[in-house]
Amino acid sequence: MLIRILTSIVGIVVFLGVIFAPPIALYIALFLVCAGMLYEMYRVIDAKWQLQVVGFLAEILMFAGFFADKIGFAFYGAIFLFMTSLVFLWGKCDSKETLTAGMATLFITPAILSLAFLRLKYGVYFLLLPFVIAWLSDTGAYFTGYFLGKHKLCPKMSPKKTVEGAIGGVVFAGIATAIYACLLFGNFKLVFLWIPLVIGFIGSVISQVGDLSASCIKRDFDKKDYGSLLPGHGGLMDRFDSVLFAAPYVLLVISCFGI
Repeated sequence: MLIRILTSIVGIVVFLGVIFAPPIALYIALFLVCAGMLYEMYRVIDAKWQLQVVGFLAEILMFAGFFADKIGFAFYGAIFLFMTSLVFLWGKCDSKETLTAGMATLFITPAILSLAFLRLKYGVYFLLLPFVIAWLSDTGAYFTGYFLGKHKLCPKMSPKKTVEGAIGGVVFAGIATAIYACLLFGNFKLVFLWIPLVIGFIGSVISQVGDLSASCIKRDFDKKDYGSLLPGHGGLMDRFDSVLFAAPYVLLVISCFGI
């Protein structure tokens, strides 16, 4: 646990430095994180190097589409790349491998880009919100499960997760989101408090589903972790899997209901 905590402290310092850096530095960091997560995913699903090349080209295309404000066309172009590779890589990579790598790429990259959209359209403090929800949910689940966990949530999928931990994650995320919103808006009235509380509750459930979905993939391919870049945490995918679900959720909530 000590290594996990120390890694978290160092990671938070680096993370905040990147978050509050000029936007272009953040976008470069997001591109590199996305590339790292794609590499970890390709390694876990045993994607051949040809598919990895196609995947990284698709990532570059989608990030370019973001900067050119043509993300819809870029997303379709990324799909076209993978579907075309079915023809040109036939005999080297079967369709199951191609579609699996394509699905991973077309989920991870837009999810990371949703963070870039949050920064561009709503500012750095709203960019932090998915991390508040996902990471506080993860932290609450971890410590609640560690001290109080008795009933396994899904032992075959993720042996260490417990029902008590999942509930603790929801509670932690809801409270953390409410506190963050109060500080952000300077509104401490109870009539206002329930809105971010509910957003945090729902966000925690969604982020935990993201965590479990990543665990499903690891189990299916008989891997323990996605990587070892972050001591005590595993790889980037192990740390950011819940954020991949929380970020689009936050962007959707803000886009639909406004700030």
